[in-house]
Amino acid sequence: MSNDFYSRLFTYRARPNREPLEDFLTELFCELLNLFADSKQGQVIGKLLNLQNLNCDWNKVSWRTQFPIEKGRCDLIGKTSVKTKDSVFILIENKISAGFTGSAGGEEQHQLRRYDEYLKSRFEENAVLILISLYSFPPPGMVKELNMVSWRTIASRLGEIASQLKGGNPLLASQLNWFLYFLRSNHMSEVKISLQDIASTSAWKRLENSCEAIGGEVARQVLGGTKGLQEKLNDCGIVQPNGYGDLGKRGNFNGIIFTPENKLKPKLGIKANAANLVIWFGVLLDKTYDVPLTITDVPEFSAAVCMWIAKEEMDEEDSAITKVFDALQGKGDWSQHIYPGYDGLSVYAIRKAKPLTTVYDENIDWLDYARTFYEGAVKDLSLVDVDTWENLVEFAQKEDGEETEAIEHA
Repeated sequence: MSNDFYSRLFTYRARPNREPLEDFLTELFCELLNLFADSKQGQVIGKLLNLQNLNCDWNKVSWRTQFPIEKGRCDLIGKTSVKTKDSVFILIENKISAGFTGSAGGEEQHQLRRYDEYLKSRFEENAVLILISLYSFPPPGMVKELNMVSWRTIASRLGEIASQLKGGNPLLASQLNWFLYFLRSNHMSEVKISLQDIASTSAWKRLENSCEAIGGEVARQVLGGTKGLQEKLNDCGIVQPNGYGDLGKRGNFNGIIFTPENKLKPKLGIKANAANLVIWFGVLLDKTYDVPLTITDVPEFSAAVCMWIAKEEMDEEDSAITKVFDALQGKGDWSQHIYPGYDGLSVYAIRKAKPLTTVYDENIDWLDYARTFYEGAVKDLSLVDVDTWENLVEFAQKEDGEETEAIEHA
């Protein structure tokens, strides 16, 4: 793989449990630190990282990302090339919103402790561990010598440095300002709460509570079995799971879901985060499992059949799930979409949705509207024949394979 700056940035994609923002920011920061050194302005790095007392020539420290160590990689390191009395090795962990991890191979060891042990094996005279974080800070005493700096502090110090560089190095000044703009546009330079944000909190809580009540109504409608949809799904090996994953998080979804039966736990569905087939009836409040809201930030009544599939297997999957859509033709309000997902997967979604703003009426009882909407959705899906459901399950279980077993035991 090419090691130039833009090629490294191009490699980052969203994947489970990690957004590319952290990796992208690490690359930008690494490039800025190297530019400081190349421009003979390396002395500012000591102040930037709370390392003013470190005895080294900062212009001789080189920086690189994704540095391999035993049982993993670290985000960013800076080091000198030879062993001298002022040789240094600086290991930086960048955290924005993700938590900390254990080591590869399943050992339960905190990420920062692994890094601390690794530093003890280095030959450099000065080995330093730094955590730069927006929100994620470890418990006190986790690592004895840990230098912690917030991205807000970094932004503030870079602002001071930028004002001192005016009229100096134009390339460095431009790169520094671009980096600052990036931090600010991603709300990392300061924490701001508007009066409108505060005032809207109680309204959002009322909305969540109402959607939770509607979700309960949804469960009753589906479990009541309009023309026996639940029985048909159960007979085909599609049942309620023992874990809703992101669909179970408050503020994401309220309702009921079905997934293929877990071969390890009969009569229980595969956990939603491990299933390639998910059927749901409920109120969708936010983008969940790569399926966005019909109207951004507007909760909606939603009924959906979703299949996660690799691009190269789309034809095989298409032949199975399109039969579901074919059975719904002429029933109105059902649509099919393909959304990009994690790790090269796409989400083939067939759904019926009504954003709450499109049906708003101050005189209606929302439970009455929900009952009508979901009775209709359940009645429509009851038209899908047994063979079609069984084909979907067969395809989904073939894709789940050993991955399901690993996740269920985790």
